[in-house]
Amino acid sequence: MLVGSILPTSGSVRLDLMDLRNWDQRQLGENLGYLPQDVQLFPGTIKANIARMRSDADDASVHQAAVLADVHEMIASFPEGYETIVASDGAPLSGGQKQRIALARAFFGNPRIVVLDEPNSNLDTAGDQALGRALTHAKQNGMTVVVVTQKPSLLSSVDKIMLMADGAIAMFGMRNQVLEALAQRQQQPRSVQQNQSPPAVQGN
Repeated sequence: MLVGSILPTSGSVRLDLMDLRNWDQRQLGENLGYLPQDVQLFPGTIKANIARMRSDADDASVHQAAVLADVHEMIASFPEGYETIVASDGAPLSGGQKQRIALARAFFGNPRIVVLDEPNSNLDTAGDQALGRALTHAKQNGMTVVVVTQKPSLLSSVDKIMLMADGAIAMFGMRNQVLEALAQRQQQPRSVQQNQSPPAVQGN
């Protein structure tokens, strides 16, 4: 819903106070970056993939997206660099490399909001660290980043946490507040946890 791929059955999703339904699709695409959980690349060069297959993309914009995603050095290590040809399944890249190229694609064009769905599902420790640096780069460049994850390793890179449980918001607030509330809840006996609803955490 955040990126407009499906519409809510009730309520609305707004970007800059305007319902996503009312956005021009090209403008919306330029202001949104999205990394899906199931990453697919386009058959073509790494450069073309990062540029979202736009023929008018310049090298500087592609390089900037790669630097933001902390993936430039990885690309530069390939014999053909940005001109490396990849297949639709990402070959010859590994799962983690494919995910990091797709992250650069999400950052291409300096979108205002970026949604990352399980962005570290295929990453090793070095990839995890690079992802953390990429999130820092994005915030420094004024991007709003929403990360959907089940892994705690990314929580140190976010400002706020929303915990979903059974299709509803169980907690929402500043990172330290939510982590503290979770830690307190884990220390309680299981019988007490079962009789209590999750504590509400408010953020400013």
